Amino acid sequence: GHFYDERQPGFHAALRRIHQKLPYYARHSLEKAALYRGLLYMRRPIESGDIAVFTGIVGESRRILEQWYPGIKFHILFWDFSHETDPTEIKTIEALKSIDIPLHFISSALPDYGLHRERYILHPADGHPNSLAYDLLANYIADTIVKHP
Repeated sequence: GHFYDERQPGFHAALRRIHQKLPYYARHSLEKAALYRGLLYMRRPIESGDIAVFTGIVGESRRILEQWYPGIKFHILFWDFSHETDPTEIKTIEALKSIDIPLHFISSALPDYGLHRERYILHPADGHPNSLAYDLLANYIADTIVKHP
């Protein structure tokens, strides 16, 4: 193997892995946003101020969408990569909970994802969700969010 083959844990490593697998046009478009570039290329530890900014952006997004579409229900579907082992992920989850937005975890829809990731991805070289993962996520959303808002 190569020196870079070792899978790095944590939110940033996961974001970088996902980013590498995106089509060129998607990467290029996303990289136009300063916040995205900052998250993607950030090498310093995330501080509580960073999480506060992120949480503020999510809260403001909810406010704007609720103004544009009165009566909508704003939920977050959070891909919990570390399964409660990454301190940054834990702090981010706590911050999102503090702004009173319904928060749902991928691990609830795909409970054995951490143990059997291969069941839910397209290919070992492409970690995007496969049709089984999408079906389970759709069922989770329909049963948990749509039927019981």
